[in-house]
Amino acid sequence: MTLCGIYQIRNTVNGHQYIGQSVDLALRWSQHKWDMRHAGNHNPHLWAAWQKYGEAAFIFEALAVLAQPVTKRELTDLEQDYVDFFRPAYNIRRECVESQRGTRRSAEDCAKMSAARRGKPGHIQTPDAIAKAAAANRGKKRTPAQRARMSEADKGRRLSGEHRAKIGDAIRGKRRSSETRARMSAGQRRRAPPSPETRAKISAALKGRPLSSETRAKMSAAWRDKPWTAARRNASRRAHGD
Repeated sequence: MTLCGIYQIRNTVNGHQYIGQSVDLALRWSQHKWDMRHAGNHNPHLWAAWQKYGEAAFIFEALAVLAQPVTKRELTDLEQDYVDFFRPAYNIRRECVESQRGTRRSAEDCAKMSAARRGKPGHIQTPDAIAKAAAANRGKKRTPAQRARMSEADKGRRLSGEHRAKIGDAIRGKRRSSETRARMSAGQRRRAPPSPETRAKISAALKGRPLSSETRAKMSAAWRDKPWTAARRNASRRAHGD
């Protein structure tokens, strides 16, 4: 029989506790233990105490068991009553919500979580799982609002040299289909031309960079048989100092 309700994870050494809610109390305790053992828990207070005192110091206790069916709102209201009464030391916040979405953690908490996970393997997906996820997302159209959020999240993000090298190794030698090339070309044509400031930055970044003989051959082949427009002639004259 599945039991739902309010639970606490209590430290038997100092009496500190974490209070939460679940529609399946037994499963939730199993999830907590797995998270703690594999550095997957998102609560830095409970995580630090678990590492300090050990798993044997903690016990799981049901504070209130509710009869099914029960709504999420009812669970959250009851959880709030227990949090207000016990004021548990391991809860990140005192206000109970129906979802973790929107929770903002302090820079100190983020640093502790990062330090706890550093050097530990992350979640590794199987090739089958990766293929299924790719198939599910293939051809999916994102709304303008989603695109705007993704763009804002990436704005100002700097990739390390190691990260750039990994990306380069992953795409080097990859052959794109004619359909993919056509989509990329169409996307580039729709983009607004770079501003003078952007052009100047690109020029400064490329200035003095030596090109390999292979790269020069590829560039020469790409331009071969292309018509000499006025813009191309002017660019060639500037490049040769004419």
